[in-house]
Amino acid sequence: MASPSPSVPYALLPSLQQTHLIDDDDPITVDRSIFSLSEKKLYEWKNTLKGHVGEWCVGSSHGWIILLDQNGVPLLLNSSSSTTINIPPLPLSFLHPVTYSYFAEYLRKTFIVKAILMCCSSPSSYILAIIYGSNYKIAYCNSATWVELSDDKQSYCDIVFSNNYLTKYFSVYKLDIEDKRWKKMRFLHDKVLFLGVNEFVSMDAKACLGCEANSIYFTDDRWEEMTLDYMYGGHDWGVFNLEEKCVKSMQCANRIDPPPIWIVP
Repeated sequence: MASPSPSVPYALLPSLQQTHLIDDDDPITVDRSIFSLSEKKLYEWKNTLKGHVGEWCVGSSHGWIILLDQNGVPLLLNSSSSTTINIPPLPLSFLHPVTYSYFAEYLRKTFIVKAILMCCSSPSSYILAIIYGSNYKIAYCNSATWVELSDDKQSYCDIVFSNNYLTKYFSVYKLDIEDKRWKKMRFLHDKVLFLGVNEFVSMDAKACLGCEANSIYFTDDRWEEMTLDYMYGGHDWGVFNLEEKCVKSMQCANRIDPPPIWIVP
């Protein structure tokens, strides 16, 4: 099928032809399916990850998919143009005490908890931020160099760029810059939020055909638990309406592996 609409977010899922768990290196995994919000239907998207077989998705931001190759090295893939940007390998200090080969073989799918872009105007001009490791530290790469921001005593649960909303357990807060404090929001009015492994994004409901205003569209981000037991991870996908205070499930299968991820152009 053709590339999705450049203005409406969509969920990227395993291929419709993937009826059972397939090894990461199986060529069929270059295909993916997408969930159309406006039509509430799944479509097959051929060769989405052509040239990136076996690479693991750790996030999406500004229309880019953040991947780790089979050696654990990050890269950016533009879902519309197929443009790629190579990212420097994670410093060994981030991985301590394990080696890079151990990280690539055993920790690649769980090490990075969140990855988002602040901007990406060119292959030589981008800022990629991540939350990583068991202590949930923050670091960023400014085109060429990785820099760690957090200390050993502080852990983080999310990163938000160019966004005034902080979401936690579907309670929404807006930063009042003058008062320098977070104010709880009871309604999003004509806005919708997209939450998950992708960056958190706020959009006008009118610009998102098929979306409900005053709602949060979320996907499962408990990826680290998916290998523990069949009952963990891959289930949590739906819409939360702030006025009704209820969740409407969008689940199309008992388990989705890997979980859906919103792509917001």
